[in-house]
Amino acid sequence: DQAGMIREYVKWDYELRQPAQLESVIDRALEMAMDHPRGPVYISLPRDVIAEALREVTIETPARREVANQRYPDPARLQQAAKILAEAQRPLIITSELGRSKTAVAKLVELANAGAIEVIEASPVYNNFPADHPCHAGYVFGSAIHPSIAKADALLVIDCDVPWFPARVKIRDKVQVIHLAVDPFFSHYPMHNFRCDVPLAAEPEATLPLLTEALRKRTKKSTVKMRHQALAKRALADRKKWDKAALTEAKRTPIGFQWASRCINELFGPNTIVVNEYPLDPRHAPPTGPGTYFGASHAGGLGWGFGAALGAKLGAPGKTVICTLGDGSYIFGVPTACHQVSRASNLPLLIIVFNNGAWDEVSNSTRNVHPDGWAVTTDNFPMVSMGPPPKFEEIVRAFDGHGERVDDPAELPAALKRALNVVRKEKRQALVNINCKR
Repeated sequence: DQAGMIREYVKWDYELRQPAQLESVIDRALEMAMDHPRGPVYISLPRDVIAEALREVTIETPARREVANQRYPDPARLQQAAKILAEAQRPLIITSELGRSKTAVAKLVELANAGAIEVIEASPVYNNFPADHPCHAGYVFGSAIHPSIAKADALLVIDCDVPWFPARVKIRDKVQVIHLAVDPFFSHYPMHNFRCDVPLAAEPEATLPLLTEALRKRTKKSTVKMRHQALAKRALADRKKWDKAALTEAKRTPIGFQWASRCINELFGPNTIVVNEYPLDPRHAPPTGPGTYFGASHAGGLGWGFGAALGAKLGAPGKTVICTLGDGSYIFGVPTACHQVSRASNLPLLIIVFNNGAWDEVSNSTRNVHPDGWAVTTDNFPMVSMGPPPKFEEIVRAFDGHGERVDDPAELPAALKRALNVVRKEKRQALVNINCKR
């Protein structure tokens, strides 16, 4: 059962049984992959089947298996959702994966403007909302707590499987929760226990304009204007606070994650794609637009980032691809294989490793599950340290790449620019190994 290895990660899998099936199997695979919610499929090709003599086959071109259609919401549910948002004093939108559609991002901006609604990106897999928009209230990763969630009196959750951690965030009983997604119940999950008062089983791209129109009919312009002013004031204060936090790390050693993220932000341009497996802080390095940011899947599993960055470069060879990884993510990504693919296939990347010499997620999980336990009270976390730290910068040199280690925060901006120059002008891969600590 070859497909057993990846069955939990794909929408559909099939083993080709005979050559005559080929057209039907490929058509079915594409049909399943492109139907919403879109995802990968897997076909296994047994050696004995593909070794058979193939008789004359007629292929229907183009295939008559059209899947392009939009799912619209129930009109009554749509009006119910609009009423909840219009009557709320502190409505909040939470999303993780809306940004797979560039059009949907623009439609979400229109909705946020229409109701002056805060937007939070929860462990974002894509860029879901403009970071410089006054309605953008920031990010929340993993089991972290965002204060706006507990304060909200209405929640619109869009394409987000885990909008908050129930063990750490208490939603008031009177708060009504709207879930918008093609499958708002995430029915392929064994369990999904988030409150859902109003399900909108539809595509966000098709639903958001209708919801915006319904909301505008129910809201007062004066109320929206006052809320916009308050949100703009809060957004300005947040950005000043974030800047101050990053600048306080400008002379700290080991290098702080916030300072490192701020320095990396200086590398971004309109043709930059960022693949981030955990460490980059988007408050200090916000994506430049839809399709420019790819974060780790909520399915988990360290080691995704490097390979995904190679795929991004292969799909967009004219773009500059920057891959930010933790030291554990870099190790689990089989870096020797990835560096070889980068060299052999002429896919120059800039790899930035946040090397804190530890499994941060293990210690964070321990703190969350056992906040008063022995590990926390003694500050002793077994099997968390990865020391002594490897010389990652020397690994990339074995594949004709450029490698640097940075210990001094003052030297980081120049080191990053040198590495980026190697990628853009010399068309070679580069790695910057940052000695850092949260």
